[in-house]
Amino acid sequence: MSREIDRTGFAGFHQVEVFSDRYWVMDQDEFLKLIIERYQRAGLRERIVRPPGAVV
Repeated sequence: MSREIDRTGFAGFHQVEVFSDRYWVMDQDEFLKLIIERYQRAGLRERIVRPPGAVV
């Protein structure tokens, strides 16, 4: 998804909203860890922006 956005020339922050019963019922700290793990696996490590005080 990020690559497609990048191809448009947009250089701003990308945000994706997940509407999934499976993920909404999940512990949100665990869900965040899963998101970061998958970004890292996809080679997008430099794109991860963590808010101040985030525990991962």
